[in-house]
Amino acid sequence: MTPRPVSRALALSLFVLVLNTAYVASRNLIPEAASSDHGTHHQGIIADTPASSDPPPGADEARRQRPLECFQVAQPVLGPNGPVYQEVARGDGDGEGIPPADPTECKVHLMDHSFGNSFDKPFVGEYTPPGCDFNRVIVNFTATSAGRQLDRLALWYLGDTEVWRTSTAEPRAAPGIIWTYWKDMTPYLSLWKSPQKIIFDLPNLIDDRYTGPFNCTLTATFFKSDAESDNAPPADLIIPISSRNASSNTGSAWQVPEREAVSTVKFPRNANRAVFSVSANGQGTEEFWWSNVLESDAAAFNATVGMAPAGSPWREVQVLIDDELAGVQWPFPVIFTGGVVPSFHRPLVGLDAYDLREHEIDISPWLPVLSDGQEHTFKIKVAGIADEGDRVFVNTTGTKNPEWTQNLSYTNNATLGQFGRNGFNNFIITGTDALLNGLVRYQSTYSYPLIVNQTANMTAAGDLNLDATLFQELRLEVEGAGVYPTGLEAYNAPNRNRQGQNEQYTVSKLSTFRNGTAVFSMPADMKNSSAFGTTRQVFRFSGGRDGARDVELYMRRVKASNNTVLCDEEKSADGRERVLSVPSLSGGAN
Repeated sequence: MTPRPVSRALALSLFVLVLNTAYVASRNLIPEAASSDHGTHHQGIIADTPASSDPPPGADEARRQRPLECFQVAQPVLGPNGPVYQEVARGDGDGEGIPPADPTECKVHLMDHSFGNSFDKPFVGEYTPPGCDFNRVIVNFTATSAGRQLDRLALWYLGDTEVWRTSTAEPRAAPGIIWTYWKDMTPYLSLWKSPQKIIFDLPNLIDDRYTGPFNCTLTATFFKSDAESDNAPPADLIIPISSRNASSNTGSAWQVPEREAVSTVKFPRNANRAVFSVSANGQGTEEFWWSNVLESDAAAFNATVGMAPAGSPWREVQVLIDDELAGVQWPFPVIFTGGVVPSFHRPLVGLDAYDLREHEIDISPWLPVLSDGQEHTFKIKVAGIADEGDRVFVNTTGTKNPEWTQNLSYTNNATLGQFGRNGFNNFIITGTDALLNGLVRYQSTYSYPLIVNQTANMTAAGDLNLDATLFQELRLEVEGAGVYPTGLEAYNAPNRNRQGQNEQYTVSKLSTFRNGTAVFSMPADMKNSSAFGTTRQVFRFSGGRDGARDVELYMRRVKASNNTVLCDEEKSADGRERVLSVPSLSGGAN
């Protein structure tokens, strides 16, 4: 088998950050390419968003009248007064995740917009820097929706530079849902210091079937902090490498393969480090790329379920400089909130669903070439595997210098049965990336296991029934001068709890898994549907330092079933401790 270009449902955009102390970093991101509405496909089966019933009788009336809070478990971010926690479905509406006001902070309201029929109609606004002094920025994104709607991918740009990729929760009938997420945007500090055009692109569709708009607000908090971190300092200058469409009030992502992802850039001569950051995900037939089949098998079940999504169940994002391979990313398999079976994800959404994670590739070995004052070509390719006979060939040439090393492994044991209707995948990616030049220390170690077992039954009348189990895990350890915040900032701030130690934490260790079962039923006329699901997640975030044991800084255990959080335990090293237990509410129509 040889790497083959992926032919559908991927796009990308890249930017370059010129960091103070002469660092340079750059970023490549892949948004959706689909320009029309589509159902969520998994192995040929449409898993549509079910309509919702009211909360079951006997539920607290106040709870019944409030939108359901859908949340992603994540470590807190650093705010003006310490850790800022993600707001969660604790049922009391007390808003504990919102930090108290601080006289030295200032806030700017960036967006208040409803995304209805919004394909090719992003929100466009203007940002003016606040009058206060600041060296850190966090943003809060909050959205509500009621009705029926698919999950959607959203991209936020400051000018031509994409700064955040997120996705939506799937709504239910009134009173609907609400979700919120806090994100540390300090890496883009130089952009925040000057006026910017805000472009927030959330393509959505409203028609007789899909009725839910997304009502969104975006607010930034600016503040000063002397929190310590091993991260690279924020950029002095950010140069986007993208299609640069901000002047036309549209997003700046390339569509692949409709348009080749190639751009040229001239680097500053005084750069001494360069980092290329990648975030990759697919949409449409690429959304579940980890379950796609080889090209030779695409028509195996064409008579029963149609052509299967192909291109192989392996993806590689390749970064080329002047047509030579500089580094790769094997993407994390994000499962969006309508993925596999929708009832897996309400109210507890999947790993990274609200905050698609960036992956850093250090291209410092290229600086003697890139800093020559000439323009250089950056090209990004997304590859799968094309099978040819019974041999396997993987192209690994193109490394410029061994200072940057990547050790990667991949396995995927998969089966398809019942004429393509049933599928099983046991998938794992592991890797270690390291910079070894002796001047800057950076290492990232990661593991992405995923096990999905899905069975589908289609009756002669066309009624659909899905039954699935899911296990997904994310392990990520980062040490040294990364470009993006890890979460250690919230616990390295002066006067914060360091478990009796004065030294700052230098290694972040994130370990989380979720597992669950879900069923989904929809009649042939697709006018209504029902779903039931139970999901459990355990999340641990720790800090390490040389010569000392790791310290657990944040822990959370959650179990949710049929729109209800059954138990929620949370502990933080800053003294926060909370245990929530909610009586099980019968009923499961979603």
